[in-house]
Order: sequence, then C-alpha cells, then structure tokens
Amino acid sequence: MTKPNILLAVMDSVSADRLSCYGYHRSTTPEIDAFAEGSTVYENAIANSSWTVPTHGTLFTGRYPSEHGAHARHKRFSVPDGHTLAGQLSDNGYRTVGLSTNPWIATDFDYDTGFDDFQDIRVSLPFDTKRPRELFQRIDDGDNQGYRKYIEAGKWAFEGNPIKRTINTIYYRQHQDSYADADVLNDRVATWLEQNDDRPFFMFLNYMDAHEPYNPPEEYLSKFREGDCSADIAWHLRSLNEKYSSSETECINDRYDACLNYLDERIGDLIALLEKRDLADDTIVILTADHGKCLGEHDYMGVGTYLYDELVQIPLIISHPGESESKTSSEYVSQIDIHNMILRSAGIGQTRGRKDGVVSETLGPHQDVTVHDQPLPEQGLRRIDAKDYNLIRDLATGEITQPTSLPEQAQMTLEGIEDEYEKSHEPIYDETGEEEMTADVKNQLEQLGYL
Repeated sequence: MTKPNILLAVMDSVSADRLSCYGYHRSTTPEIDAFAEGSTVYENAIANSSWTVPTHGTLFTGRYPSEHGAHARHKRFSVPDGHTLAGQLSDNGYRTVGLSTNPWIATDFDYDTGFDDFQDIRVSLPFDTKRPRELFQRIDDGDNQGYRKYIEAGKWAFEGNPIKRTINTIYYRQHQDSYADADVLNDRVATWLEQNDDRPFFMFLNYMDAHEPYNPPEEYLSKFREGDCSADIAWHLRSLNEKYSSSETECINDRYDACLNYLDERIGDLIALLEKRDLADDTIVILTADHGKCLGEHDYMGVGTYLYDELVQIPLIISHPGESESKTSSEYVSQIDIHNMILRSAGIGQTRGRKDGVVSETLGPHQDVTVHDQPLPEQGLRRIDAKDYNLIRDLATGEITQPTSLPEQAQMTLEGIEDEYEKSHEPIYDETGEEEMTADVKNQLEQLGYL
C-alpha cells in the first residue's frame, strides 16, 4: 500500500489529565496506556475551542472556529466540500467514512460534508420506526397532565404501527441512554471494514461514553468507589446557578472515571480489531479528544463558553505504521496540527503554516441560558498557549483576564502568536444556512443539557 490508512478516533469530553498515561493517579486507561507505549504521546495538545461543534469544525478544516463558522453563534458546518479534510482525502484516492454517536456531529448539522459515507449512530431499538423521544416530549408538555398523557401516548402509538411503537417505547424506558454505546460503534466499524475495498481509507469515529449523564455499569463504578451514588447535575451554563456539595462532586468524578474506564476497554477492542484484520501495520491511528471537561473546577460542570485548562488540555496519541518505540513530544500542538498531519501523511501538502503555539477561541456563550450571579463573556474569549505560558483575552473588552501578570518576554511571545493569527485570518464558511434539526436530535441534545 502506497498510502497509509488513517483512523481518527475522538473521545468526546476527555481531559488529558484523567488518563493514566498523562499522570492521573487512578488507573482509568490501561488499554490506552498500552497503546501509548508504542506511539507518540503529545504532552501539550490544546483544543482550539472548548466544546464539540467548533472543535470538530477545526479538525475537519484546519481552520479556527471563527474561520470555519461552526461555533456558538452558528452551529451548522457550512463549509464547501473542497475545504474539508474528508473531501480532500476523497479527491486524492481515499475512501472516507465517518461514524458518529454524537448528535451534534451529524448529518443534521452537515458534518457529513465531504465524506463518501457518514453514519449517524443512535441508540438501537427493536424496530426501525419513529423514536420514542418525541412521545416523551409530548407527554412532558405542560398541557398534557393526568389522563391526557395516556391519550397523547395512544395517539402517538397509532400514528404508526402501534405494536412496534409500544415495544420500542417500553425498551427505551428500560434502556434510556443519550447516545449509542461504544460497542455499537465498534460493531459498525467492523461491518464497514468487512465491506471496504483495496483503496486506503480515512475513518473518523466519535465516542460519547465519557460524556454525561455518566451511568457506568456497576462493575466499572466499583473500581473507583464503594457503593453507588447519585448527583443531580444541571450541566453547562445552568450549573453556574447551582451549588454542589463535596459528596455530589466526588460522586460525579467517580462516575466520570468509571465511564472513561469503560471507554478505555472499547478503545482496546478497536485496536485489537485492526490487528485481527491485519490492518495495524498499514494504519496511522490518532487517538484524541474534542475537548476536556470541568467537573466542579471553577464551580463549573460542563463544557463550552470558557477556556479553562480542564476544557482545552486534551490527549493526543499517534501511532505510525512500522514504529514501535515510545516517544513523547513537548511541542504545543492543536487540532489544526492534527488536520495538517493527516493531509501530509496522505501526500497532500496544502496546509497553512503557523508560529509555534496554539490559539483557542470561543465566540460567546454556547447556550441561551440566564446566569444570575456573574457576567458571561458575551463576545467570547481567546486563549494563547506557548512555552509553559498562556493568556486569555476577553474579546469584548480586549483585556487580558488571565493571568493577572506575565513575564515581559512571555507576554511578547504570546501576543506575537496572536498577531500572526489575526493577520492570517480567512473565513471560509457560508453563514446563511438555517439550523434545522429533526425532533429526535433536538430531544437528544435537550437530554444532554445543551438546549
């Protein structure tokens, strides 16, 4: 094979400092640790934003969120095929496929742009018919109380095949998850690989198992705490209106670690699948995250809007065919660099250069939520990372909000990177598209706390 296969596996909401191979005090990721032993581990990988929509836009274009246009103000991926990673790879002989369990990274929001094949993977139900989330949205409506709920349920059932819809509803109530399990995603990977031809492939995967609501199997939770626990969390900006006890914070952190441990085993299964198919020696494997997670740090539970370390410091582990030596890199890299590295590996050199360092940005609050006790960065924030220093600038005022002071040379270096970013800024998106979504996707995003 003249060109390598390329597998980009994104673990949603995984902070670098929660992986064992990044120094976490718990053994959350033994399978990933084993993968890292024959790979390059990037110690300073920084996400170019702090939530799913803009970071995937950057992975798929090599551009900043304000350039590709998918961010808090415009959540659709409105970029021409020729500007996308998948589109360029497809034009250069790759068979491209995206398999996503994330409702944001879906055909509803045009993230299939440029891919030969893109599959939105949802929670499996016994029958392929209208999904029950729509029913639960109806009966939760304030006008449908008491006996009216049963009337509404009956109407919904008889709008289609009542037997299939009733069975699906009962099944959904018993297995209510906000996203498809990693095992389901891995099964889709196996099926796709069976059907692949001799062309090199680019495969993008998004795993949601380390994302809230954090309901790990008991066998995984028991590794990190004795007994079960519960924590009723209002996620993302809504969390700023709440106060959580130390026991609730401890509970959600234990549940996060358990979910990450569960995902770790599935990542191990993915690597084993490549080996079983004799693909490991021909495939570049890139394991990373779209962003991290705040789980009580800064009195915040969630992602987006801010640019805290916990939100932007992500794992990045890359395995190249024929390389078995463990390496570490202290270079500051971002999702733009992941995009560019993939194109270079495919023999495509059309990427923009940049100064050493990373620019991350938000463009305002990622939710329409009223926060009572503190102002939100309405125009967004910009963060610059390089050489053990960083600064965060409020885009509304132009003021540096963090840190309160910097060594003069460090500030000059960071602001030099920021100047280069501003000079090279080049929007590539069409902002005219409406953000339409199916009722099922809307309900799923509401269940995940985004809407």
